[in-house]
Amino acid sequence: MRKMLQDKKMLESFKDTIPFISKLTVDNLKDYVEKNAVKALENTNGLVGITVKLFGQQLIDKYFERQSEKKLENFGLGTYFLSACIQAERSLKKMEDFSIDSHMQNHIIDLFETSIKNKQENICNSNIILHYTPLKHPAVHFIRESCEHLLDQIILEEQCEKQRIINCFVKDFNENIANEVEKQFGEDYPRHFEEIQDALLKNSELRLLNDTLNLEKIGYVQSEEFTYQTTYASWKKVSQYRDESSKYSDGNITDIEEEEKKLEPIENLIKQYFSETEDNIEKVLFVIADFGKGKSTFMKYYASQLAKKYQQRGEGLFPVYFNLREFDTYNQDSVYGVISDYLGKRYGIDLAEDSFKSKEYCFLIDSLDESGNLTEEHIEKVVLSVKRIQNLDVTRSRKNRLIVTSRPIEYGLQKQLDQHRPFTINNDEERPIAHYISLNGFLKFQFNNWLYDSLLRGENINPDGYKGIGREIINSLNTGMRIDIYKELIDKKILTHDELKRPIFAYILYKLIINKEELSGTNKIGIYLSFINLLTKEAKYMESVKVINLLDEFRFRNILHSTAALWLFENQIGKSRSILTKENISNTLEGAVIDKHDSAKKEQYREVEEIRFLSQCYFGQDGNHFYFQHQSFAEMLLAEYYLKVFINYALNDNTSVEEAKIRLNLGNPTAQTIEFFKGLLSLLKESVSSSSMEEAMKRRRLLFPMLASLCIPEYSKELFTHKLKYKWFDEVKFDSNTTKIPEILLSEWPINENVLNKIVELSLSIIKSSSNYLLMKPISQHTALFDNELLKVSLPIDQNVPDIDRWLGLIAGATLHNDINNKQFFLSKMKDYSTLFKMFKNWNHFAGSAVPEWSQDCFQGINMESIDNDYNFGRKRSKKYLLWGLRLRNIDFSYSKFNDIVFENCHLNGVNFENSTFEYVEFEECNLRYGNFENTFIRNSKIEKSMIQKCKFHGIDFSNLILNMNEILQGVLVPYYLEKKLYGPYVGGGMLINLGGRSFLNGSEHYIIGPEEIIDMFTTLKPFISSVIKNSDVELDVVKGWFVTDDEKINRIIDETISNLFE
Repeated sequence: MRKMLQDKKMLESFKDTIPFISKLTVDNLKDYVEKNAVKALENTNGLVGITVKLFGQQLIDKYFERQSEKKLENFGLGTYFLSACIQAERSLKKMEDFSIDSHMQNHIIDLFETSIKNKQENICNSNIILHYTPLKHPAVHFIRESCEHLLDQIILEEQCEKQRIINCFVKDFNENIANEVEKQFGEDYPRHFEEIQDALLKNSELRLLNDTLNLEKIGYVQSEEFTYQTTYASWKKVSQYRDESSKYSDGNITDIEEEEKKLEPIENLIKQYFSETEDNIEKVLFVIADFGKGKSTFMKYYASQLAKKYQQRGEGLFPVYFNLREFDTYNQDSVYGVISDYLGKRYGIDLAEDSFKSKEYCFLIDSLDESGNLTEEHIEKVVLSVKRIQNLDVTRSRKNRLIVTSRPIEYGLQKQLDQHRPFTINNDEERPIAHYISLNGFLKFQFNNWLYDSLLRGENINPDGYKGIGREIINSLNTGMRIDIYKELIDKKILTHDELKRPIFAYILYKLIINKEELSGTNKIGIYLSFINLLTKEAKYMESVKVINLLDEFRFRNILHSTAALWLFENQIGKSRSILTKENISNTLEGAVIDKHDSAKKEQYREVEEIRFLSQCYFGQDGNHFYFQHQSFAEMLLAEYYLKVFINYALNDNTSVEEAKIRLNLGNPTAQTIEFFKGLLSLLKESVSSSSMEEAMKRRRLLFPMLASLCIPEYSKELFTHKLKYKWFDEVKFDSNTTKIPEILLSEWPINENVLNKIVELSLSIIKSSSNYLLMKPISQHTALFDNELLKVSLPIDQNVPDIDRWLGLIAGATLHNDINNKQFFLSKMKDYSTLFKMFKNWNHFAGSAVPEWSQDCFQGINMESIDNDYNFGRKRSKKYLLWGLRLRNIDFSYSKFNDIVFENCHLNGVNFENSTFEYVEFEECNLRYGNFENTFIRNSKIEKSMIQKCKFHGIDFSNLILNMNEILQGVLVPYYLEKKLYGPYVGGGMLINLGGRSFLNGSEHYIIGPEEIIDMFTTLKPFISSVIKNSDVELDVVKGWFVTDDEKINRIIDETISNLFE
């Protein structure tokens, strides 16, 4: 605290200096300008520049002396003032001349004085902080903002043009201020720099706060600095955390805008959660949002604002930002967990010291989904390690704030959301329901504002070379007549509302626009692929940054694919995502650990060692370690890698299925990776069979860099496709220093229906293969008998991701082959489904669900029709397939033909069996709620002791169907007499709560069975009741008598519904 008070005193010293400075200098400025008015008014920006420059000279002459000791006094405060003024004048001179208000022109000194006075009057509430870097130094900050304010007052141009002029000034000022500071210090600069470094080393707290302040910068490369948009969010039920998609259609913009009005700034929700009266050390606030919605941007910005406030006041919440992609870098098992070890190693801070222990912290823990292998056990380990920081002082720590962000991880996250004192909102029954913060991303107006503001920060953009909506945007920018970009992108079906909410897409569009890339009409995957292609172009040689070579671009693409594969592997073996080393990338490309003393190999991978292949937008770097700036960049590259594997091994005749399987077994891909993979497969398919050649060419152009990389042997990781190179790629000689793709390579596209079929057959072979692989590094082999038959491994066997090669084969085969219009399905090509059902069982054991969520739409068209059946229905079970105890929720089994199979004790909630056929199929003790059996054909089958609430049976055609003791509502069975009428004497026993074979529908508040539930019940039962009415002489009153209730409303619904069935 003593150190912080010293720093605060230094900052106050700076603030106290400003009034004294302005008093001494402004009068002299007025005298000078009056004497030199004619010369000063030759050009308007010259006038502003002279004003600022003279202000700087007056500072030195009147306040700061030029002697070295004075120059260095107070860590060079005067020199920073002078440097800022000189640089401001130079930056203003570079600007094109602009129109100026004539009245303002004559009072420019008064305006400047007013600006300074305004700043000194509000100095205590300003953004000024003590920071030793040139760009953020308080004196520099003060001068730059004074100039901005002055320009804003005197420029006459239209608002958009005015902002562009100001942005040009700020950009040039920021890019050159560091050099000017060094120049003004002269030979004293090393001494000044040494003093700063010494001060920071001695004050670890200030160093941490300064680093935290730097987090407010938004942009992936040094030259980018975007404006922060307020982050909006809402409370969402924990039970719905996996459903992050929007419920509004893209066409209904009004509904979207109305819903956005209900959102709140996320800071309000944070305050709401931590303002609850209950102090509990177990409280953790979770902020959940899918990829690209701005989780990290918010966390960094929020941390920087807290740091700024703490520096100014010397009290309040002390922010600590930590990204969990570094989880594996620090000791997770230290006494106070990974955060303590991070602060100790990075800043030399010992949180056990009284000065630190007494603080009130806000721990901002980012990217739980990037912390490593996302098993339930690992997530538990990470959260427990993070929480250990609260053990510093169990009394004081109750006031700390712990905020964790994550994507909606499929497994293990809900448990954490439930058990860490979630925010609760009472439902209609006044029961508390657990909630988390769901981050929304950009609102509609924010998307438009951010994109225009970002484009205005650049130079004037010439519309030449732009097409379509890109040209519209640039024209509107240059004319000042803004268009609704958000609406245009939706109307042209380029992006959806759900995608436009994601700031990452706004950034991608910005990059594509300023580089004159076409905004493809191929939706999200086209936009993302265009962006990845652009970044690969930016990966240039260090010594020749202006030279563009397409062959280099394709070679670098190979390195990037291997880097993405390594990224996934590092995650799978338990290391944090994204932390990569140059050495491991070289090893990955080589396929073996390279001898550090092998000079030939070192030379071979020199491009990797020198990071020549990296675009700054792709990667951030910290010494020898670097990481993907955004996880989605790695996910897109990994999806490309998967596609390359399938194309390569489908086309190369001299390779085996096993080699393909080995290349695919890298770990458990994220849902977003698979979404990208499906999108790439669809593009590949459309590049062959698109409805028009123009559309096909668009897709070919997008896929070309990825396909071309298969033709480059360097860094290919054995994914070098001879047929593509020698029969296609080598037909053209590429011109140097051009980005243009030879049109002949697009028109003579090597992918055709035959190639797609080969990929489909490869996919089927991968699934059917009997071999299995464990992604585990063996520690040692041992002999229990005589031949090293025992293997010691580093990880528990149940952490191995089972069958990932087969799952990827299923995705590839289904995406390329399925055609619902022609009733063509990939899984119909199978003859034996034992392997598929074994995949179900393995994944169920691994993840608690029988299939990955991202594969649920791939199971259409299962065809067991060829199975020979000698089953004696109703007798002892002798089924070919038995699926027991599996969670098969929300799977699409439509258009399938099931035969000779038992589903026992399975969760089949929301499963779609529409248009399917069932023969000799049993569902026993299953949860079939919300299942869809519409238009199915059922013979000699049984649904017994199962839950069928809200099942759809419309259009069902059945015979010999047993319904026995099934629950139709909570605590209510299907009427026994209905079941008996459907099948006959086989049904019987187990009446349970049925009264004389009837269903008792209690309308009391304890059971909460109301009119809606009764309507749903009859929607499910209607096809069966109608069948009984049609095929027997049952009377109306008899059927009504199957249902008993003590509620008059329910009774009227029963009467009306059943009466309608008899009409």
